[in-house]
Amino acid sequence: MSPVTTVQVGIPGVSQQAYFNQSMDYSYSSTSVFRMDGKIAIATDSASGSFINNQSLTPIWENLTQSEEMQFVSTVSVGHQSSISVVQYNFPPLRMDTLFEIQITKTTNGGYPMYGFATFGLTNLLQSWEQVSVSNGIVTTINNTVTSNDSFVTSQLELISPTAGLLGAVSHASGFTSKDLKVSVRSVSSGIVSGYEHEIVAGSNNLYGPDYIQPILYERLIFL
Repeated sequence: MSPVTTVQVGIPGVSQQAYFNQSMDYSYSSTSVFRMDGKIAIATDSASGSFINNQSLTPIWENLTQSEEMQFVSTVSVGHQSSISVVQYNFPPLRMDTLFEIQITKTTNGGYPMYGFATFGLTNLLQSWEQVSVSNGIVTTINNTVTSNDSFVTSQLELISPTAGLLGAVSHASGFTSKDLKVSVRSVSSGIVSGYEHEIVAGSNNLYGPDYIQPILYERLIFL
């Protein structure tokens, strides 16, 4: 794990943020013995995975990347017969750039309270995960992807001290988000594939209050 790094954010004396990178490998297993249909059954479960998170921080933008993998294996043996189920999860990767910016337009004789605007932003977002399940000759794959670009909110700001402030009315909000879900089921013996894809795209340059919900621009459902 890397040392903690602290970076000044906004205007001097207002706030600071710290970040550190992380990584981890893990694994565990368990075994259970019980009777099934009058025979001794042995069930074994094992799991393993890895995780990594990288961060970089500037006075305005914070950039995050993250990836994770997990695998679960279940084996049940009854007599001379056994069945194996494998579930694999992949999160490749999480990525986002976040923005926090303060603009001071008025002070009180050079001191507090100070007035201005605060802007929060999110862009370059990619969040996805994949699940692959294999059991009894059937392979099920699920892919879920969310992306977002140019999502910003600007609101009125009143700083009452170097470490405290009040957010007021929102003067501008924008956001664009898309979501894509793919599900497929494949038979190992026959090769036949079935499933569907569901895609939604939403967003606007000028979202309206009070909820600032992104309107749906495009939606489709395709069957395999």
